[in-house]
Amino acid sequence: DRIKSNDQITIIDAVDFMEDLVQLNPPFSPLIIDAIFGIGLTKPATGSYSQLIDYINSLNGFVISVDVPSGLFIDTHTPLENITIFAHKVYTFQFP
Repeated sequence: DRIKSNDQITIIDAVDFMEDLVQLNPPFSPLIIDAIFGIGLTKPATGSYSQLIDYINSLNGFVISVDVPSGLFIDTHTPLENITIFAHKVYTFQFP
């Protein structure tokens, strides 16, 4: 099953699931961990990825992104029309 859930956490481990995702309709403001894309993104999110980012932004949850908010370019300007995650916090990792 692509969606695993209990009363407190839902884990989604696939991308082609928009119909399943919309049915979840959480009754609370969720904590969302965004790790869809990393720092190597060089083109706009499209298709299911774009739909997922739009859905996450509509949830009114607290969003934590890993490395960089998905959809945001790091090495170049991100056009304003590109869809990106609106993260509340961003955590990145580095080794010594």
